[in-house]
Amino acid sequence: MFVSNKIKKILGEHLRRKRKELKYKIRDVARETNIAPSTLSLIEREKRMPHSEVIARLCSWLGIPVDRVLQIDSEAVVYNPGEPLPDIIAAHLKQDKNLSPVAAEKLAMIFRTAYEQFKDFSKK
Repeated sequence: MFVSNKIKKILGEHLRRKRKELKYKIRDVARETNIAPSTLSLIEREKRMPHSEVIARLCSWLGIPVDRVLQIDSEAVVYNPGEPLPDIIAAHLKQDKNLSPVAAEKLAMIFRTAYEQFKDFSKK
């Protein structure tokens, strides 16, 4: 897979997930990021490779480091201290050489689901 395709995939997945979590429409994201709704739609569907300014704005809104998006083949996982734990775990799983990309994604989904179910458990 070409680097640009990997970048499109990472951004598309993150955008789609966060937008659904927030129950936002594309136009809501557009308003907050100052990125055209048509551009966001293409990015979310992994049809467009955005330019660097759009990548930076989108990463800022997503709360993920630009390095995570651009360091596709790096073994280091870069994260922001305030980044959600499920996103950090997913990034580590994707870098694990013992896991196929499909296995890493499925494990990340399992962790994300369990995390959402149990994150408030100790507060009850």
